[in-house]
Amino acid sequence: MDVAHCGTHVAIRSKGLHIHIIELFSNKSFVDFGEQYLREYYGEAVAREQIAHSAISIERERLRLAGDELDQEVRIPELRDIYAALDTSCLVMCTINACVLAGTEGYIGHYVLVVGYENESIIIHDPGLPGIAYREVPVDLFEMAWGYPDAKSKSAVVTSR
Repeated sequence: MDVAHCGTHVAIRSKGLHIHIIELFSNKSFVDFGEQYLREYYGEAVAREQIAHSAISIERERLRLAGDELDQEVRIPELRDIYAALDTSCLVMCTINACVLAGTEGYIGHYVLVVGYENESIIIHDPGLPGIAYREVPVDLFEMAWGYPDAKSKSAVVTSR
C-alpha cells in the first residue's frame, strides 16, 4: 500500500461502495506503529519516500477511525485475484511504482485502475501525468511495477456496490 492512499480507501467506503483490500501490509500495525512499521515493512528507501510524500499522522487516524469498515485480507494478492474481480464486474485499484512503467529509476507510488485483461496484457486507466485511458501494459511489466520493491508490496483494492 502507498500510505498516501489510505484516505482514498476511507473516502470510497464513505460513498457506499464495499472495499475489499488484499495486501500483506497490516493496517492495524500501521495505525499502531506508523513510520516505524513502514521502515520495517518496506525498508528504508521506500519508507523514506512514503514518509516524505504522505501525511502519516492523518492517514493513521483515518484508518483508525475506519476500523472494521475496511475489509482487509492480509496476504499477497495475485493476478488471479484481479482477473476474478474483473470477471464479476468489480473495479480493482493497484498501487504500483510509476517509475517502473516509465522505464526510469526510483520510486513513485501511484494508483492505477485495472479495467481489463487480454492475452498477456493488463489494461489500466492511468491517471498520469499525463493520464492514459485504456493503457495496455504487458503482464510482466505490470507485475514488476505492482510488486516493487518486492511481491509483499502488492496491493489490490477491489470495489463493488
